[in-house]
Amino acid sequence: MTSMNPSREDLIRRIAEKEARLTSLDRQRREAREEIETIRDQLDELAPSTAADAADDIGAAAPPTSAEKVRLFRSLFRGRADVFLTPVAGTSCPARQATTSNVVA
Repeated sequence: MTSMNPSREDLIRRIAEKEARLTSLDRQRREAREEIETIRDQLDELAPSTAADAADDIGAAAPPTSAEKVRLFRSLFRGRADVFLTPVAGTSCPARQATTSNVVA
């Protein structure tokens, strides 16, 4: 039994087809990454509207870059606008205490 060996031209043609396929896949991957980045930018513009939304964000996979991790941290842990630092009465040290205005505990 003899096996048919492909000709040189067939092998060159198959290589060219596979290279063209890889080029197409590279382009599709690049486009998908750009779309993901655009969607992530849109998501970053939206602050979590409820604690449940923030909890959903926490359950997601960790962001791959440091910048995205910082954005996520800042979106989840924002300072309170109703808390101010004031000097502690009767002390000479620079210690501070938080005071609140119009906060219901």
